[in-house]
Amino acid sequence: MIKSKKSPVLADDWAVSRFKIKYCIKANPKVVRDSDDAARILHKMWDKDLMNVQEQIGALYLDSRSQCLGFRLISTGKLNLTNLDTPLLLSCGLLSRAHSVIIAHNHPAGDPTPSRADIRTTLQVMKSMELVGLKLYDHIILSQDTWHSMADARNFIPYWKRKEDGRR
Repeated sequence: MIKSKKSPVLADDWAVSRFKIKYCIKANPKVVRDSDDAARILHKMWDKDLMNVQEQIGALYLDSRSQCLGFRLISTGKLNLTNLDTPLLLSCGLLSRAHSVIIAHNHPAGDPTPSRADIRTTLQVMKSMELVGLKLYDHIILSQDTWHSMADARNFIPYWKRKEDGRR
């Protein structure tokens, strides 16, 4: 007589944790036409209590029609510094099936002018995003009353602008 064994694949001790990604798409998603729209949404989503207290990095994820899929806080740091969690930024984009991303961070001191480190980080993020098929549309720096679009100021050349100019 042949003895049958319980398959190790079906045994309870082989169960592992499951990932669950959940986000609710609004009935009328916001379309981001320009940096004004993006800054308006970001100001609405940002934690006002921390705007002047500590630096944070967040991201808007967009579909191919520039409809906003959602916002995600990526990191929270100190008074004038936060470290960008690039794997989290990218994984949220991939898991939400985003086409493009607008990253943002705040300057608690109130001056939204980008630093050299801001520009360098933006260029590094853009390269990382391109490797996984995401497009960086803008990097917006927020303060309590104003904001700065790095794409509008040409601190970097975003995907959509390179496309217009015929660049890759």
